[in-house]
Amino acid sequence: MLYPINLKLDELDVVIIGGGEVAYRKCKNFLEFNKNVTIVSKQILNKFYDLKGNIKIIKDDYKEYI
Repeated sequence: MLYPINLKLDELDVVIIGGGEVAYRKCKNFLEFNKNVTIVSKQILNKFYDLKGNIKIIKDDYKEYI
C-alpha cells in the first residue's frame, strides 16, 4: 500500500537507508534543495561520491544510534 504524504523539511536533515539507484535518485533530489543528507548502507554506488552538496556516507548497516 502506498500512502502519499507531504512533509515540511525546512529544519530537518535527511537520512536515507540504502545505497542503490532509488537511494541515489532520492539523494540527488534532496541535495537540490540544500538538505543535509546522510546515506547509510554497506554497499554504495560509486556515483554517490560524485555528488556535490552536504552529503555524509556511512558504510555500515543501519543502527539505532543514527
